[in-house]
Amino acid sequence: MPIPPLAANGLLLPGVHPATLAEIEARYGWNSHRQALWEDGMRFLHALVSRDLSYPLVIAGSFTTDKVDPPDLDIVLDMTDAEEYHQFKAIKMFRRDRVLIRESYRVDFCVNMPNNNDFCDFFQYVGEKTALKKGLNAKDRRGVLRVQSWADRLKT
Repeated sequence: MPIPPLAANGLLLPGVHPATLAEIEARYGWNSHRQALWEDGMRFLHALVSRDLSYPLVIAGSFTTDKVDPPDLDIVLDMTDAEEYHQFKAIKMFRRDRVLIRESYRVDFCVNMPNNNDFCDFFQYVGEKTALKKGLNAKDRRGVLRVQSWADRLKT
């Protein structure tokens, strides 16, 4: 099923939409800034694979909108069904390296853990900044993209 079009307000329609990395790049890499941001994100995904953290992803935030120059790529690593050892590795990476990841890859990295903060749900809220810019309520919902299987499809 293809990624749905953006709503009239420039946001992805509410819901969790399945997508592949190739579909996301094709849909949202429509200028040089966005393409460079996507390439940085792919370098980050290679880093996740090298740490054996190739679990489902949620891609969200301004990259999945009509914003011409989003500042970063919001990536949530969904560890809900992961083994405890991998959950520990992911949360350690999140706590220790989050700032470095933002600086090195322009990725806002979050980890979704079972029975904890649900970042997959969090990123479905419009939020204060976007609400002000688009005349919406901060608690209005927008869509996110879920990439179930991706590690074996990365470009080499």
